[in-house]
Amino acid sequence: MAQIVGIDLGSHSVKVAVLDAGLRAMTVRSVRRLEVLGGAEPVLERSLAALQSLSADVAQTQDGLTVGVPGDQVLMRVLALPFTDPRKVVAIIGGELGDTLPWEIEEVVFDHRALPTPAPRLIAAAARTETVQQLLQGLRERGLEPRHLAVTPLAYSALLRRIDPEGQACVVDIGHFRTNVCLVSSGQALVGRSISRAGHQLTEALRRSFQWSYAEAAAFKEQRAAVCIDGDEHAQRVALLLERALLPLAREIRHSIDVLGAQVGMRPQRIYLCGGSSMLSGIDRFIEREVGLSCDRLSLAADAELASGGLSGEAESVSMLSIGLALEHGRRSALDLRQGPFAFKADSSIWRDKWRFITISAVLILVAALLNTMASLHALGAEEEMLRRRMRLATMRIFGRPMMNPRQVMRRLKQTTDRGASLPSRTALDVFSMISSAVPAKDKIKLDVNQLDIKPGKTYLKGTADSRAALGEMVAAFKSLDCFKTVETGKTSRVGDGKIQFSMNIATKCF
Repeated sequence: MAQIVGIDLGSHSVKVAVLDAGLRAMTVRSVRRLEVLGGAEPVLERSLAALQSLSADVAQTQDGLTVGVPGDQVLMRVLALPFTDPRKVVAIIGGELGDTLPWEIEEVVFDHRALPTPAPRLIAAAARTETVQQLLQGLRERGLEPRHLAVTPLAYSALLRRIDPEGQACVVDIGHFRTNVCLVSSGQALVGRSISRAGHQLTEALRRSFQWSYAEAAAFKEQRAAVCIDGDEHAQRVALLLERALLPLAREIRHSIDVLGAQVGMRPQRIYLCGGSSMLSGIDRFIEREVGLSCDRLSLAADAELASGGLSGEAESVSMLSIGLALEHGRRSALDLRQGPFAFKADSSIWRDKWRFITISAVLILVAALLNTMASLHALGAEEEMLRRRMRLATMRIFGRPMMNPRQVMRRLKQTTDRGASLPSRTALDVFSMISSAVPAKDKIKLDVNQLDIKPGKTYLKGTADSRAALGEMVAAFKSLDCFKTVETGKTSRVGDGKIQFSMNIATKCF
């Protein structure tokens, strides 16, 4: 069973999801959280440093590895084009995208795909070449070579296709420093963005209000904090404080849904919440109230295969993006920033490591092909011998002696044909048709045929007619046919209703 891995380079922790992919089934083997240590270095560098403790078996999964490029490192644009021809799009996409970016087009790596909108539109994502190079270099230093660099705000297509395949939804993934907003229609991510507000602002609000350390505020937020609740005075004070801290995020989410929805002509019916900070008690009710859309927590329970991993609700929510990245592996419609000089190149060492297995497999295939060929030749030989026996018997019966040369047999048959021993020019069906057409019309006679036996050279007919005159008229009609040599009637007798029972022997010369 193949193993695919998705890595979410979070700012608070790096999430690693390992999935087992069979021919039809996809199950979650494990999810891991690697703590990102604090420091003065950029968040991306500290996130890469957390991968140092990644287990060797995961690090060796090269062909099945997808790493998400954080949303704050990517710019996304929806472009309207007057045509959808892929060749024409490729020719002008660089110029169209470059006009909307703060960088020169030569300084970025980008990818694009068409959107399923009535008017021709496409979604394009771009990241600075320097950022992609730094990311790949940091991964390689830790023994990782991802096959895909996915755009994290758009990495929810495969996940929603399993959980809500027909719905129009907005995924809101609230992390530590970033919140991803992604509009998904019928299991396809249309457009998304990353908001630079998330759980960190809630922790800071608690720290400043209660003069706690950052660690104390973070622990209180994760264990005891809640919003939209009725409780004691302290609990309500905390809830009010957190709601004020959440209001800018809620406004950004509402604004993102309006703007992004207008770009692609789609209005979501509900919000799916996930991410570590979405575990705050009551936050789903708060978002629902402030944004004005039904809000549910994104859960793997709707997909039996993914739910079979037995993850807790918190583990599911925290690892949802990494699971989505793993599911995006190999999808042609997924945006991939491994383009141009950064395109993935398969490592030839995998062939060197498996040369013995490949050689043995090739030899076994050749042996199987040889045995199959031998079996086919044996079957053909047996069939040829059977045909020779049939020819021997047939020529003995026709010519009085066996003849095994097909050309001689055909020449002998042609000679026989030339001497006039031809096959009959008519068949029994032709004789039947002649009899049917020669019988007078129904308005002239009433005829019931009880028996009709057509053989080569003679035909026997038995039935009843309404009168002897009708019988005579039918005999006269048969005698007028060239194919009938003689027409003789047998003994006649009268039966019920005044009908005449008769029999007739016809000698034929055409059959």
